[in-house]
Amino acid sequence: MNKFLDDPLAIRDMNIDDVLDVVLLYDKYEFTQGTKLCEKIMLDYLELKSLKELHQAYKLDLHLVIDLTAIAHQTNMGKVFEFGIRYLLGKFRYGVRRVRQGQKSSAIMFTEEHLKKIFPLLKLLSPYDDTYELYEHELLELEDTLVQVLHRPDGINKSLTDMLNEPGVEKLLVAYYRQSENKDLIKKCISLIELSGTGQRNLDGPFIGYFSGWRRIATNDGGRLTFMIERTKKDGDEVWAIVRYPANKIYWWAPYSQNLSVPPLRGWVPCDELAKGNPTLKYILNETVE
Repeated sequence: MNKFLDDPLAIRDMNIDDVLDVVLLYDKYEFTQGTKLCEKIMLDYLELKSLKELHQAYKLDLHLVIDLTAIAHQTNMGKVFEFGIRYLLGKFRYGVRRVRQGQKSSAIMFTEEHLKKIFPLLKLLSPYDDTYELYEHELLELEDTLVQVLHRPDGINKSLTDMLNEPGVEKLLVAYYRQSENKDLIKKCISLIELSGTGQRNLDGPFIGYFSGWRRIATNDGGRLTFMIERTKKDGDEVWAIVRYPANKIYWWAPYSQNLSVPPLRGWVPCDELAKGNPTLKYILNETVE
């Protein structure tokens, strides 16, 4: 820090690492001009375009982003805090939706250590703040994800702060996002799924990967039928099922499949009067995955 006090010209070369070294002291001793300079450098670094460029170049330092956001709160730099928290929360957006669709979430980049530093910052956000609406969608998405992660029947009635305070929630959330990464890879490996044994010519045949599962489109008396092999709610659990649309009618479901990344090859239980066969699946794999 001394070089910036002894040599005013050195300030022209101040970088983000220098800011971390001096900003708290500048704020403590009310060195106003120095604090403003630090604020400007922090804003430039946390500007969304800058962070995206760093991310794409694999040069983004997540610990630095989190530390700058925390320091911004300590030093009452509202705009800097807004920039940092907006970027961090943006990684949680679409989290649970993407996982349900077998895709990886952007939040896969976070470690337990990251989350232990991020969660206290999220607890600072209040619905009574003027900027709260900037983060509302992301917070709701994170809240929905945590309800899934904690597997708590009463989770829907808990506040986001309560769930963030749950012991071990960081470890559970990281495991959840790792699972989404595995699902994404598995879905890329499977070219299609062959269904047979249903006794229905419109239903037996290839299913192509489609968002939350695998889809087959068939015709019947000139009409269009859509079948999905996908996760659906059954007896309180999200299990694999063979479903007909648009009637949204479950033909077969797979008990105890709630933790499976892909639908089981056999063991399907009928739950409709039209489900009379004994369906089995076969995975057709891609030769390469890019």
